[in-house]
Amino acid sequence: GKDNRVVHLHSTQKRTPIYGFIACCRSVIGIYEDLVEHPAALCRYLLTYKLSQDHLELFFSAIRACGGYNNNPNVRQFRGAYKRLLV
Repeated sequence: GKDNRVVHLHSTQKRTPIYGFIACCRSVIGIYEDLVEHPAALCRYLLTYKLSQDHLELFFSAIRACGGYNNNPNVRQFRGAYKRLLV
């Protein structure tokens, strides 16, 4: 028959991403409290996108795409793609 058991991710072998996500959330909350909610706040808001490395991953993905999705560009290819993306 059909198995209707509920299995929580934090109790399986696939728990590492869940713990990473929880740690990330706690870190963002701590940074927010320190920089935005603090009485002598340095910021009015927190741009959480800037706290991830997604922008770096997107940039390197664009570099790989410049050479026809070359996952291992040589120095010359990397330099050319880097210059094209920055201009």
